[in-house]
Amino acid sequence: MKLLRAALDFLFAPRANCQGCGSELGSDRDWLCASCYAKLKPLYLTALVREELCETCGGVIRGMGRCEACGARGSSPFSAAAAYAYEPPVRQLIRGFKFRGVYRMEDWMADEMLRACKAAGFPRCDFVQPVPMHWIRRNERGIDHAARLAKAFTARADMPYRNVLRRARLTRQQAKQSGAARRQALADAIRAKENLHGETVLLIDDVRTTGTTVSQCCKALAEAGAGRVYVLTLARTERKERAATDGDRG
Repeated sequence: MKLLRAALDFLFAPRANCQGCGSELGSDRDWLCASCYAKLKPLYLTALVREELCETCGGVIRGMGRCEACGARGSSPFSAAAAYAYEPPVRQLIRGFKFRGVYRMEDWMADEMLRACKAAGFPRCDFVQPVPMHWIRRNERGIDHAARLAKAFTARADMPYRNVLRRARLTRQQAKQSGAARRQALADAIRAKENLHGETVLLIDDVRTTGTTVSQCCKALAEAGAGRVYVLTLARTERKERAATDGDRG
């Protein structure tokens, strides 16, 4: 373990290239140079930290109980919170973590997610569940980033880690599909592996955009007998961007 840590320190030292802009002058704080750090937009400092999710499509429920995405009405047993807006430099941080192997950022990410969790007033849940990744996609990338984030989070929070969800089939990366196509592709693609008995669940992922993926996870958990489901991500897209992207999940 010490040798692995030394190797990681050599490859990704605290003052390695800025993970936001790539500056070779190094990072000043939290993997970012001073310029990129000043651009961070923490949501846990605002009233926007907590939202209610639509059971139909995963969109956000606004005033009068209407979903901003599909127009459905009604209350939802799903609540969501995020630490940051999904825009530069957080977008680059997430891509570095997922695709460039800068795995040590998970410690900072988990710390920020814990702040968002507390700011949203989420209770202690019975267990933490990562958004599942299909085993083929995991082998392609060499990392299950949601699982790593969930485990790093449980090391900081008083909640156990469990994995009761699975991807029943491989789906296309969600960023390449429209909202309706995403919902159709993910229908019944995520299933629970065991029955739950009213347990509360904290679902964790790196980024939430349209909410389609987390909505399917919430439905699978509810169908398995879970109680309230809370969704926590490092980042979420702003309302104006949700129609254009659904992140990099597969």
